[in-house]
Amino acid sequence: MLLPFALSLALLPLTQANTEILNFAATPRADARRLHEQAWPPTLPLSTTSHHTIHKRAPYGTPLDAVCAATKPPPESLNTNGGSCPHELWFLLDFDLPSQRYSNWHLDRWTLRISWPASTPTHFTLDVLDPLDAAAALNIPFQVEVEATEKKIETQTKTKRKYARIRAVDAGVRTPGPRWRPDFWYLLEKLWTSCLDQGARSKENAHQDQDGEDEEKVEFVITLERLWLGAVPETVMPFLGVAVLVMGGLVWGGVVNSVVSGVEGLVEDAKREVKGEKQL
Repeated sequence: MLLPFALSLALLPLTQANTEILNFAATPRADARRLHEQAWPPTLPLSTTSHHTIHKRAPYGTPLDAVCAATKPPPESLNTNGGSCPHELWFLLDFDLPSQRYSNWHLDRWTLRISWPASTPTHFTLDVLDPLDAAAALNIPFQVEVEATEKKIETQTKTKRKYARIRAVDAGVRTPGPRWRPDFWYLLEKLWTSCLDQGARSKENAHQDQDGEDEEKVEFVITLERLWLGAVPETVMPFLGVAVLVMGGLVWGGVVNSVVSGVEGLVEDAKREVKGEKQL
């Protein structure tokens, strides 16, 4: 009984990150062409893990739904992923790529996962929006695009593109981390300088400003991967395969042992019967 408890305590120091997960389906929806006529937002590669930073979290106590609620449209012809709100990042999930065009049904579901250091207490809200919903959230005027078929019938232009919106709110006091502190030689220089040198002051103020910026930002990791059979993340498949093989081996070994034990019992019974007949 003590062994599982001891192992749990031993693993506690390894818990250094928080995670937010959102599963969604890459189903075709009506397109809002104005969103991808400009170089915004940056495309998040499929089946990858990447590092990003929100440089300014929303103030502590801000409701998640109120973060960047009045976001303005992104600047024209500007490759940025924050629009006009510093508390959020936007990413394009392009499932219209040729490699994804003919995906089977079991490849149409994906999971978007973000992880960030536990030393930076942050509340994240993670949304994957269809083009029309993304345009509405950004206050971008749009019209539902239509296309004419060979039979002169107009239909809505469909796309599998999605837009990931990540917002961050300060969740409390940051865990103390490494910061700049004046060393011995800096203090000695400051002591021997008559009337605190302006350069020394500037250096100290610069480090203090840097500390303030570091306290407001949060670095995180984004992972976008398939959900096989609509439920199993792609990175889990190797582990799942090994687990199935191990379990199959254990079951097979148990079945074989049962069969062998049964056969051995029959052989022993047959031997006893033969010995009894010989004695008669």
